[in-house]
Parts: sequence; structure tokens; C-alpha cells
Amino acid sequence: MIDDTMHVIRLRKPWQKTAADGIVLRVDVPEPPHDFDVTRDDESVGVVDYERRFNSPTGLDATVRVYLRIDGWEGELVDVHLNDRSLVSDVDSLQLRIDITDWVLSANRLVIRLNANDQITDPRLSGEVTLAIE
Repeated sequence: MIDDTMHVIRLRKPWQKTAADGIVLRVDVPEPPHDFDVTRDDESVGVVDYERRFNSPTGLDATVRVYLRIDGWEGELVDVHLNDRSLVSDVDSLQLRIDITDWVLSANRLVIRLNANDQITDPRLSGEVTLAIE
């Protein structure tokens, strides 16, 4: 249940997804599963970066907190960067909530890195990525 004091901004299109082999795609998040199996010979090919730029939410003051929420992914979440600052790495849970209030700028660059693992050879952001303003 969402509290009435919380405003949620969904970070949907446009995301840029870049694989280790240099292939760049424009995708929506959450990204739907593929209709085909992906076979990898080199596990480094299973590394993908999702990048999204966004402007600072309006109306922020000293009493407001901004949280980045990542509601699901397939594969291993390796790192989350906001404006070239590493926020977390090697996350074990399947959801993430990070207070980013002190690092939000007027223009922001978010990068989420996923890696293949034994169960998932084609990692993807399968849940919503949102900003929660409380």
C-alpha cells in the first residue's frame, strides 16, 4: 500500500541497454522476457548496462526524501550508479530501495549493471524502476 504522503515517478522509456559486445538497444522497463533462448559462449557477454537520464523531481525541499526503487531483475545486480557515484554493488535480494536525496542533481544519469548467472543467461530489468518521494 502506498502512503498518501508518497509520490512515485516511474522511470519507463527511454532506457538504453548496452551489452558487453557493444550492441545498444532502446528498451522499456520493465523489459518483457524474450521469445527465444539466448546461448552465451563467453560469460562477459552476459553483462548488460541499463542507462536512463532524468531531471530532478520538482518541489523538493529539506523535508523531502527521494528513494530509488528497483522492483525486480533477472540475473545478478552488479552495480547501481547515479551521476557516476556507485550506490550499491552485489545485491542479494530481488528488490532494492536506496535513499538518493543527497545525490540527485538537476540532470541525472542512472546506470544499472546486471550480469548473467547460472540460471539466467540473458539478464534484464524485469520490474519497475521508480523514484519515490516522501
